[in-house]
Amino acid sequence: MRISVVQNAVGRFDGEGGLEEIWGYLYDDSERSEAEDDLKRSEATLRAFVDAIPESALLVERDGTILAANEVIGQRMGIPVGDLIGKHIEEVFPPDVADSRKEQFVAVVATGEPTLFEDVRGCRNIANHIYPIFDPQGRVARMAFLGIDITHRKEIEHSLREANRKLTLLGRITRHDILNQITGMYGIISLIQDDLPENAKLKKYFAYLGNAAKTIHRHIDFTEDFFHMGEKPPAWQNMRKVIERASDHAHLHGMQFTVDTGEVAVFADPMLEKVFFNLFDNSVEHGERVSEIAVSFCDDGGWGVLVVEDDGIGIGDDAKEAVFHQSFGRNSGYGLFLVKEILDLTGITIRETGREGQGAQFEIRIPPGKWRAGDAAASA
Repeated sequence: MRISVVQNAVGRFDGEGGLEEIWGYLYDDSERSEAEDDLKRSEATLRAFVDAIPESALLVERDGTILAANEVIGQRMGIPVGDLIGKHIEEVFPPDVADSRKEQFVAVVATGEPTLFEDVRGCRNIANHIYPIFDPQGRVARMAFLGIDITHRKEIEHSLREANRKLTLLGRITRHDILNQITGMYGIISLIQDDLPENAKLKKYFAYLGNAAKTIHRHIDFTEDFFHMGEKPPAWQNMRKVIERASDHAHLHGMQFTVDTGEVAVFADPMLEKVFFNLFDNSVEHGERVSEIAVSFCDDGGWGVLVVEDDGIGIGDDAKEAVFHQSFGRNSGYGLFLVKEILDLTGITIRETGREGQGAQFEIRIPPGKWRAGDAAASA
């Protein structure tokens, strides 16, 4: 077995300078030597790990002095990594970039929270992440900085936005032109029907054409709604306000309408109002004898549950899932299909739980974290 030793020796000489004896000692230094080797291996591993990061990486003191850097940032800045170590960020970054970094460093030191911000350097877009490193007393002593080049992602996002803008414009123009033609069809069909005798066989054919035009109109309206679904990011929405707006548009005249949700806000697509409008419209259109619609809310083990129910003819067991399928029903069938698609965007589910002959009942389940109650909901 090989061990590492430390040797100390002292010679004793006679009056003429001749060596008479040697005094000294040896001791086993293996533990310290192994610890030193482990530290070197650890440093080499860390260095390799940092250099393997395909983006800019820095380790800085809280005052902005650079302690470590990887090869990527050296290449991007055109400065050897060794020349970065020990320098202050003001010495290596352009003034505007250095000032921005200093502001972010001060904020991280003050809050102890990581931060993310983007900036532009030359023609490159950079996403900057700063993570605090704490000393034993819990104070921010150092910060790890990672700069990720997101230029390509930004270019793709720009291209997608442009493509969506053009598709939106094309869709709107197309829908507008089609609806203009349908409006003309309505007028011509009406004029022809007025000129036909009441018992004319052709009258029922023109009635069929009128209904076909209305169906096309509904299809176009659906494409407009479906196109806007997911167009804007989800947001917190006050349920009572959303439901009341939907009921105003659904023409529930002569029906008893009650809302018992309390102050609840839901994180959902901005088209959430369309969900309730279509549920109310479904009751009016298909419930046949509906005289009452009620909306309620409860907490079911952390899940929020919204229930929309009516006292109409209800939905048969064989149709409870099918009602959410595209083109189910007597008309276009798009209403409940759209409802499910809008809710799916934020992980909210819907199912029909009523009893045939006693009324339809739609149960909307909202995952924990996607709803809140009380004062926070009232301001949504």
